[in-house]
Amino acid sequence: GSLIPCQKCAMKNARSGAGARGRAQTAEIVIRINHLPPVLIIHINRARQEDRRCVKLRNRVAVPPTLDMEPYCTEKCKQEILHGVKGSQILYSLYAVVVHDGYSVES
Repeated sequence: GSLIPCQKCAMKNARSGAGARGRAQTAEIVIRINHLPPVLIIHINRARQEDRRCVKLRNRVAVPPTLDMEPYCTEKCKQEILHGVKGSQILYSLYAVVVHDGYSVES
């Protein structure tokens, strides 16, 4: 795949034995993209789990007209873009937004 987990976090957790003691701890998942596609499609899950059911979130989300993917790229990905590898780009222009208009996740 094109996703690579944050190596620094994985190495730090392996050295410290984090999680092995069974205590809850604050964590952050970091994913870097190794190769950007010519067309980028992003699906945002607009639901949350409450008890044993999914509830649709109703608050609005602002979507920028341009998306800069540089902060999410690996160094390899950035080098491909710098050297003009075919199909590589780092800025994406918004083409469409699709919004599910049902009352719930199931409708």
